[in-house]
Amino acid sequence: MNIGLKMRLVIAFVTIIVLPILTTLGLLTYMSSHAKINNQDLDTLLQELFIEVQSEVKEHSRYFDEPDLFYSKIEPLITKFDINITIKTVDQKMIFNSKDYQERDDSRKSRFNMDEIEIYATKLEVDPGHFVNVEISANSSSETPFQGLQQILMSIFISIGSGIVVLILLIIIWTWYIAKTVLNPLRQVFTATEEMSHGNLNYEISYNKKDEIGRFINGFNLMRTNLKEANNRQKKLEKNRKELIASISHDLRTPLASIKGYVEGLQDGIAHDVEMRNRYLDVIKKKTDQLDHLIEDLFDFSKLELNELPMEKVVVDSEQYFSDVYNHMKLDIEQRDVEFSINEDYPSRPINIDKYRVQQVITNLVDNAIRYGGTKVTLAVEELEETQQILISISDNGSGIGKEDLPHIFNRFYRAEKSRSSEHGGTGLGLAISNEIIKAHHGELSVKSERGKGSTISFTIPCFIK
Repeated sequence: MNIGLKMRLVIAFVTIIVLPILTTLGLLTYMSSHAKINNQDLDTLLQELFIEVQSEVKEHSRYFDEPDLFYSKIEPLITKFDINITIKTVDQKMIFNSKDYQERDDSRKSRFNMDEIEIYATKLEVDPGHFVNVEISANSSSETPFQGLQQILMSIFISIGSGIVVLILLIIIWTWYIAKTVLNPLRQVFTATEEMSHGNLNYEISYNKKDEIGRFINGFNLMRTNLKEANNRQKKLEKNRKELIASISHDLRTPLASIKGYVEGLQDGIAHDVEMRNRYLDVIKKKTDQLDHLIEDLFDFSKLELNELPMEKVVVDSEQYFSDVYNHMKLDIEQRDVEFSINEDYPSRPINIDKYRVQQVITNLVDNAIRYGGTKVTLAVEELEETQQILISISDNGSGIGKEDLPHIFNRFYRAEKSRSSEHGGTGLGLAISNEIIKAHHGELSVKSERGKGSTISFTIPCFIK
């Protein structure tokens, strides 16, 4: 069970306060219960002591006028129990004080004793009608009859001392625990920020608890991962931009060099007859169209970067529109020795589209099919009744696309088979532009392909519902 940081701090606070108190009270209770049992024997001894003192004082009361002799009589009793005996008259006049005759032995006192402990005072009739006050005080609580007080003091000091020890141990344990579960992870976060500031985005913080610190560290790791992915995307984009610049430079230089060469040939009179001049002019036109296509892609890309690619949508009939597109493209494609066909039963549904942009998509897809070896291209149009969409598919029998390239073909600047880019041409923008155009029509572009078995690229357009 994972306990939150707040609850852990509450538990630490409560235990630091409560456990030492419980320890002190528990020990006091335990030791008091045992002291009660021992005190029963001590009380009996004290009673015997009191009786013996009274008996001795009463027996030797005739020597009150001779203190030295009286002391000699009761000295064995005083020495035996290490006590003081003070005798006074009823009006508090001093008759005898054993302290005047005793030398205190401090080594016998307990470290918990007071200098003198009064334990008993009584009025004693020494002669008929003659009363005196007898006071008994102990010099040391270590003697057998007086150990009750010592036990009480020891119980108090041991209980309080144990409570203090428990308090210190709890403070040490909780300090170590908080340092391990809070300060160490925060120190790791600080180290991770230092690593990130130096460009190391691979420093991951490991923390498995699902508490406040865990959520914070998970958020930090997620931020680091997103930053790393964004950085990788930026590097990849920058790499693709550099490749695009190199590709554009090549794609511009090649047709321009051809145009320049054929124009110089015409100027120099190399083309002697009309047929040769027409062939030169035809090559110049094709190279010019290639440049125009390249510039058009770059222009559309710049519009996409600014989210300003214009869309002029109108509602058209799908059957009529795709029939017109097919007929418009068929003659040009067949002149390139490519078989181009369309399915016969395509649906008649209203669609809201930019006619020029959708035709641009179809043209891009067909050109790609032919560029990568397709000699047979099929345009298929069908209705998806469940989703109220028109599905347009362009299939070819070309070289196909490798599995490693499929996830990236709609990325900007991406071109599969870079080693054959000179042969295939293109900027790597056509499919990315087509994908954005279809998205602008609330459709989706997808591809199915296998190396050596051709490709099928499809996109959807929602039917227009009034």
